[in-house]
Amino acid sequence: MRLSNHFSWPVVSILVACGSAAMPASDGGTDAGNGSNDGATADAGGDTGTVADAPASTATKETCMAWLKDNPSPSGLAALTGSGATQRSGLLGEGGKIVILGDRYYTVSIPEKFYTATPHIVVSSLHGTGGYPEADWNDWHTAMADAGYAFISLKWDGGTQSSTSDLTVYSQFKQIDDDLKKVCPTSDARRWLLGFSVGSALTFGVIVRDTSDRNMFLGNIANSGSAWSPVSTGKEVMHPNVEAAKSNASAYNGKKAWMYCGEMDTDHGWSMCEENASAVTFVNTHGGAATLYKDPTGKHGGLPKNTTARDTVLSFIAN
Repeated sequence: MRLSNHFSWPVVSILVACGSAAMPASDGGTDAGNGSNDGATADAGGDTGTVADAPASTATKETCMAWLKDNPSPSGLAALTGSGATQRSGLLGEGGKIVILGDRYYTVSIPEKFYTATPHIVVSSLHGTGGYPEADWNDWHTAMADAGYAFISLKWDGGTQSSTSDLTVYSQFKQIDDDLKKVCPTSDARRWLLGFSVGSALTFGVIVRDTSDRNMFLGNIANSGSAWSPVSTGKEVMHPNVEAAKSNASAYNGKKAWMYCGEMDTDHGWSMCEENASAVTFVNTHGGAATLYKDPTGKHGGLPKNTTARDTVLSFIAN
């Protein structure tokens, strides 16, 4: 996560995105899923690319695959340019789907292994500032497919986040979960929330809400960040919803958090591992259990590039 206005993962992947007609480019090494951050948003008036719902109890591999193949690139979706266009083509070419949700969109990626896996696992992702779902897919689709995990990435207002961003994002993830269960066999799935940079910081706020609400996520995976900006600054200051929950000893009750930090990541003016140490304390003192993975040579967003760290977190999710 970057303090100035500036992650990524899982072969069917779900990416949800929001934005304007085109996402502005930020400076080099942005939070755009370790790829180019040129992108675009959905026109709410476009075809959403949905199919007739099947009752959740009857959703099968067949109904899921039919839905994925039905209008995977809906009209009203603004074009991506540069590497974003290449990443979108790759997503669609490997059976992924883009779905418009209001003024946002999400991409879905579900590998063949998902259907026979026990248990089913769905990973939902939040990109960093300037990022977009296709870049998330580009970073994570091979590893997620090999593991048999379905992957969802939401395009959110990463560059203009506010104290209510977690509420909006959480509401949309609940809607996506409800809609997906109607066509894909995900009712029994274990769900995890992944975030990169400022998206990583937001995951803590979303999990706090989920703990007292639907309780659908087992926990969060934080890649390079936990402090919140520009609402607040300082390595110990988390999302406003988390700050407000610090008096609630059960704010993270039963949840798990796995955090990656690079010792060489001074994106915020200090080592990201110092920042994540504060998050570890919050999780462990509010009913949760935190694990911090320190990468001695890691830099910002290094998790998907570090094979050992990546395999470690995938195993963590499975267990």
